[in-house]
Amino acid sequence: VPTYQIHTEGVVIDGTVFGNIARFFNHSCDPNLKWIKVWSGKSFPLVAFFCNRNIAAGTELTWNYDTSITKRNNSGVPCLCGSKDCRGYL
Repeated sequence: VPTYQIHTEGVVIDGTVFGNIARFFNHSCDPNLKWIKVWSGKSFPLVAFFCNRNIAAGTELTWNYDTSITKRNNSGVPCLCGSKDCRGYL
């Protein structure tokens, strides 16, 4: 079974088996969403997504799977986002 785990800021995000609508958000090197850890009294944080600019109806919702500024992950998985600042890999 393939895994789609994202390890970032001490949190593992994995929508392989179940998740909410956010599991359908795609990657972009120039995303229109950002995520924030939200603590709600549980032993683990929830993840909330917020717009980082105005998004027109019908526009694909995207976030950057690699939030590290200095790390440029060459995972071997090609990035197909098409942004002018695309780093080439997820």
